[in-house]
Amino acid sequence: MAPPVATVADAEPSVQSAQREVEQLRAQCLSDQGGPAVLQAVNLCALHNLLMPAWLRDEYVKRHHLVADAHARSWDDAFGRPWPKRTRLATVRRRRVLIRRVHTEVWKLAASRPDLAIKRELFDMVGELEGIHLEGSTVDRLYYAALRAGFVNVAEWRRAMGLKAPATRTRRKKA
Repeated sequence: MAPPVATVADAEPSVQSAQREVEQLRAQCLSDQGGPAVLQAVNLCALHNLLMPAWLRDEYVKRHHLVADAHARSWDDAFGRPWPKRTRLATVRRRRVLIRRVHTEVWKLAASRPDLAIKRELFDMVGELEGIHLEGSTVDRLYYAALRAGFVNVAEWRRAMGLKAPATRTRRKKA
């Protein structure tokens, strides 16, 4: 097992991103309603083998002891409800599966067709695929939801791999 990463400079990009995200969660974690943020930050540290910051360790232990020492009835009381009341978990799961599928298909098309810009035409093509059957605008929203969730930005990946970026049309100004 690799040792925990000590500093952001020593880390690879995804680990650096996770470290920044943990730090961005700090204020939220330290608030009274910050239980879900604490669990999210602990999860990021575990997933990326990060050394947990002292403030996060202290906040997690404090909330854990609320339950362990019978000051709170449940984990929900200490860390907050994981989902709002009346959330349909099947709907949440379906959306997450669709987000992954859309991102994967955008990735495949972008890799196989470097001439195709990551724009509406590509999203329309993904929407027509078996098992997706969505409008291009919906595919667009799902793809960008995937990026917000931390999935790889395919356009940035193309640039990093040195793949030819498609030329974009620019309008000429009338003289």
